[in-house]
Amino acid sequence: MDQVYVSITDRCNLRCRWCFWEDVASATNDAFDLEAVVGTIGARLNGQPVMTVVFYGGEPTLRMDRVADLMARLPEAYPDLAWRFAIQTNGTRLSDVEPIADDLWYLSVSFNEYTVPEMDWAALERLAPRLPIIARLVYAGGNFTRYVRAALPYASHVYWQLVSAPALPFTPDAYGAALTETLALAAESRRRFIPFDYAWACLCGAGGYPPPGGFPCGILDHFTYVDTNGGDFPCDELALPEARDRLAEAFGRLETLCEGCDLLAYCRRRCPAIYVKYGQEPFSAYCRLTRMLFDEVAATGFVGRVPDDVSLQCEVLP
Repeated sequence: MDQVYVSITDRCNLRCRWCFWEDVASATNDAFDLEAVVGTIGARLNGQPVMTVVFYGGEPTLRMDRVADLMARLPEAYPDLAWRFAIQTNGTRLSDVEPIADDLWYLSVSFNEYTVPEMDWAALERLAPRLPIIARLVYAGGNFTRYVRAALPYASHVYWQLVSAPALPFTPDAYGAALTETLALAAESRRRFIPFDYAWACLCGAGGYPPPGGFPCGILDHFTYVDTNGGDFPCDELALPEARDRLAEAFGRLETLCEGCDLLAYCRRRCPAIYVKYGQEPFSAYCRLTRMLFDEVAATGFVGRVPDDVSLQCEVLP
């Protein structure tokens, strides 16, 4: 375990219609137990020399006081580790991040149709020379390359993913067109691009597929999610009550659902949280989309980004 994702707050200042956490954000009382969170992280330490803590939510910049408290408290509680801190944000309050930018390992900024109009562009321009910025792009249809181009001047790394929704707000053909355009931009740019649903293929150059029985996101052994009360879960989506109640069922079902598929290690339909929330039918198109992604990548020779010190510590495995 070398990464911990800490939910600073469940609240958010945007309402992205496809966000799986929107209902929770609307109902939260915004409680936060600092010592419980610190204790949960401590229980996950197993002798590793470095621990990366990613702050998110909700929108973590709404409670920078909590970010500051944890950045001070964790090294104090566990002084033998080297601590690295990062923030995953929608980019609307980046000026609040500037005072601690020099103490961050990286900044992950979401670019989509909801965040781009509200982005703190002036602060983003000031931050870009100071630390690595990962542009997180969510494909939910529409003019996707608009958001790719908006991110390019500021991002050191770019990755993008399909939206998780009960019904796809786009057609596979539209996705294919956006994929072709995005990979063309990747070929022209010095930024390091990676389609999120293809990210695990980078492992092929460093020893092959994830182990049989494992999930492509690495939830079983790579990172953990800690909620605002110190609760410990495999990932943020599995912290949802309906996912917790059906987790064992989902894991068992997904082991056999697509047995024999050569893309099994990479397909988003293996995500137990997605299966719990939506079942198999709403994601039947993802099989075609995943295949399309790999075929397009193979045809263009696009190989994804090369592992480096930043990518070893960020959301996407090298």
